[in-house]
Amino acid sequence: MNHLGRNVGLCPTSKTNSTLLLSSVQKLNLSHNRFTNLVHLPGFSNLQVLNLSHNELRVLPSRVENLARLEHLDLSSCNILGSLEPIANLRSL
Repeated sequence: MNHLGRNVGLCPTSKTNSTLLLSSVQKLNLSHNRFTNLVHLPGFSNLQVLNLSHNELRVLPSRVENLARLEHLDLSSCNILGSLEPIANLRSL
């Protein structure tokens, strides 16, 4: 448990090695923190497992519908409000 808080965003600043590094990530566990409303995760084109459980998100992560290879998504204990429509088309989930 880290108790990291506020917003989380992992965005490459240019199309260099950082883009390649992000696209190689398959599992990302950011659970048990204090992240709030903004989760922005572009560049994770091969992400298969995303755990954001036990945070204070309240909304779905930005562009979660673009994570086409996502097989496991844990948003438990995040108090998500609103529509889950963005994840409805994730066929691998």
